[in-house]
Amino acid sequence: MKKLSQTGKTLIVIGTILFVWGFGLITNTISFGLINTTISFSVLIVGIVCCIASNFFKLAKS
Repeated sequence: MKKLSQTGKTLIVIGTILFVWGFGLITNTISFGLINTTISFSVLIVGIVCCIASNFFKLAKS
């Protein structure tokens, strides 16, 4: 398994945070009536995209 570069590590951290936050917003939509479900799904999708994009930032073999 190749190691991630600094950009890849940053993207995986941001993606994980956004994924958990978006999933939490979706499951708690009933509690927080002011939060739009479109925003919740958008945050979730951006988190998934960041996690996928982090795989493209791997260090080259030396």
